[in-house]
Amino acid sequence: MSTRKQNVIDEWKHELDQGINTTELQLQSLAYFLAELGYRLDSTEEVWHIVAEDPLTPFDSDCPTHMPFDTAVVLHNGTTWKTNGTIIEAKGFTFLRQTYKKAFDNKILHTVYLQRVKGGIKTQKHWVRFNEPYNLEEELERTY
Repeated sequence: MSTRKQNVIDEWKHELDQGINTTELQLQSLAYFLAELGYRLDSTEEVWHIVAEDPLTPFDSDCPTHMPFDTAVVLHNGTTWKTNGTIIEAKGFTFLRQTYKKAFDNKILHTVYLQRVKGGIKTQKHWVRFNEPYNLEEELERTY
């Protein structure tokens, strides 16, 4: 785990014990996850965009340059995917298995509860669980 990521976790652990608004922490987790996939979370005037900086897919020419916010949340939470050997496909995006696993390992929280609404982001749930080392292979075996 990177020092920067550990510092974020340590800062928030104390705050979480007091039951606080975790929207910013959830957005940070989503941003860390997306960065590993070559995307960045961008906000301008309360409109959130996910744009490709350097998409890490085996098919760069086919990689969308924008990702819907709800798709980013689904990818972060790992709730929808299918696998074909070394490739994982999820919500119309294709990634190498090791790239997707690295993104899973880099996220701060296990699950984010974010929803894009008119005028910004809504957090559906503030109780969060920090991400533990994740065995993507076991999850894929169990799910498919």
